[in-house]
Amino acid sequence: METGSEKRRRGRPKTIGLVVERCKLAQTPFVADVDVTTDRGRQNRVYHQFALEALGAGDDPRFVWLVGTAPDWRGMKRGILSELGRLWEEELIREVALELCQRKPTRREAIAYIRRVRGVRKEPTGEALAHRLLRTINEFIADYPDTTWQYIQEQIELVDFVVKAKRNDSTRSNHCVPAESEGICRQ
Repeated sequence: METGSEKRRRGRPKTIGLVVERCKLAQTPFVADVDVTTDRGRQNRVYHQFALEALGAGDDPRFVWLVGTAPDWRGMKRGILSELGRLWEEELIREVALELCQRKPTRREAIAYIRRVRGVRKEPTGEALAHRLLRTINEFIADYPDTTWQYIQEQIELVDFVVKAKRNDSTRSNHCVPAESEGICRQ
């Protein structure tokens, strides 16, 4: 039987606990800001700092889109930088950062790209797909407020028809191939 000290701790495992502990004690400006109150926040700052150092701490003009401009670092993309820091290899961080600075994606797109480079993939779930479809419908309604529910239902039925046709055509594989939206309208 396990004693209290041997029990497995609950919650997210600390990936860089020692570094976070040092940052708590040192209270360094970027890593342990007063606003950051959680361990996860401190971990994000550690990764952010690691990426910032790999990119030359703002001295390289190729990374201005990510790092911002000194002295106030206006425009710094902290969320993207903390995700970049999780790559660990400085050369890879610079390579991916350069790609991001050229493409200038949204925060969500940048983080998804970095996670693909890291090899982190979430398993698809039906709930995630349904959520994304509903979000798309809500965005469409926001853009076109005169849209009727009947029209939305008709378009959903059209998509259902195309999905069934694609499923019947793909006898060789279980994997989906994206359908072109223009192709849907022509069928």
